Amino acid sequence: MIQEWHGLQGRSAEFLSQHWQKRPLLIRGLLAPDELPRYCPLSPGGLRALACQPGALTRLIRESGGAAPWECRRGPFGTADFESLGLGTVDPNWTLLVQRVDRVLEEVERLRELFAFVPRWRVDDVMVSHAPPGGSVGAHVDNYDVILLQGSGTREWRVESVPRPSSDEELLPALQTRVLRRFEPSHQWELRAGDALYLPPRFAHHGVSTSVDCLTYSVGFRAPSRADLLTSFARHAARLSRLRAMVRESLLSALDDEAGFEAWVGEALTGTVAASAASAATATSTSSAASVVSSALGASSLETAPEKAGGPAELGPAARQAMEAWIAAQGAKGWGNEGGEGEDEQVDDEEQPLRLRLEADLNANLEADLEANLNLEADLEATIRSSVDEDDDPLASSRALVAALARGDAAAPRMLRHAEDAIFGCVERADGGLSLFVNGERLGGIGGKNECGSSAEGEAAAVAARGMHALCASSFVNIDEPLRAALRVSAEMRALVELLLERDALWAALDD
Repeated sequence: MIQEWHGLQGRSAEFLSQHWQKRPLLIRGLLAPDELPRYCPLSPGGLRALACQPGALTRLIRESGGAAPWECRRGPFGTADFESLGLGTVDPNWTLLVQRVDRVLEEVERLRELFAFVPRWRVDDVMVSHAPPGGSVGAHVDNYDVILLQGSGTREWRVESVPRPSSDEELLPALQTRVLRRFEPSHQWELRAGDALYLPPRFAHHGVSTSVDCLTYSVGFRAPSRADLLTSFARHAARLSRLRAMVRESLLSALDDEAGFEAWVGEALTGTVAASAASAATATSTSSAASVVSSALGASSLETAPEKAGGPAELGPAARQAMEAWIAAQGAKGWGNEGGEGEDEQVDDEEQPLRLRLEADLNANLEADLEANLNLEADLEATIRSSVDEDDDPLASSRALVAALARGDAAAPRMLRHAEDAIFGCVERADGGLSLFVNGERLGGIGGKNECGSSAEGEAAAVAARGMHALCASSFVNIDEPLRAALRVSAEMRALVELLLERDALWAALDD
């Protein structure tokens, strides 16, 4: 039975424990009517205008009336494309989808605030779709978590009650979109503006517009696929061996290297997007280790693409990053600007016009003044920090703060927050202990069976492990008993939290 909640306020912990990646949830009134403009500002016409912008990632799916059943055309589009659909008429055969709207509109980007209890790095993008009454993209399965928020109008959703294994995904043949041949829904609702439906991966669903102003905001949450992890580990193994011709042997030896495997898992799961792009650029510019592994394993591709709302497969995150890095590399090489026009010629200072030399001198002076001001501000901040008397404020230092958290002092914060750009992850070691990674860097670890000489020590290690998992599970960390107990019994745990606070990877907040 799929539950129905009214709002999500104050129930984030329950959502994560009972529903996240487990079972669907219908949320009535996630946004109140007066909150909708803050997060969902688009109209159908506004979405069509976005779909006409250069570089827009957009698709137009037509169930019928196109070149083939379930035709999928990719934009950007022009006004003539929409005029051909007969706008204003009752034509239920099309759906417009625009991806990455959160990167274009600040209001849509704010949707991340509603789900801040989910680690920020998981939020992939926000896609907005519009269809006239009867329009849909067909029944389909997604391989990622998604929250379907109704921004305006109404849409009917039908959902199956159990997730489908990948072996049970027979599709209608010869289509440009992924539409299930068999769909057996057990639940059906009509969502109104402000309502939302959460679906974990692999739950088949079908949404059909029931109003002329139907706009649905799909918040997708990514997770590394098996193919992504295999590709990343292949690159890791190839870097260790430096012998591409022996990648197969390198993979086997790397798998036997337990410490190296644990380090790679931590780096792969917590590395930042920028680091991943840099890694992809290195691999691409040197005949990509992943490509070598693909050939060695006899596979056509190590990467599978996530799907968006029933459309054809898109490039996976690693492939997109590799492609963007390759394009950037070509730009750095100056392709398209070889010889002839566009090349800068060397000009002696004496031959430059006086105006240019004056401008250069002015810019140099401005930069010097700016640097001086920045140094002054840094000195002032250091002076202020050094003037803080820890005797007057027992929470002034990280060590005092952690001690107060462990004791449960009334003046201590009730919540810790991950920094905006921090990606946390804990990896279990071969000895049973846990290693903490932040943005691909191992900061330390706790416990380990080899260190537990008694049952009491083993119980203390288990308490510390529960605290570590609580620290990494959400961007908002409640200071409750699991974490407090871990700080009391484990000096390693206290040292890690102190280090995170000192590095500003973790912030203390007095408000919930």
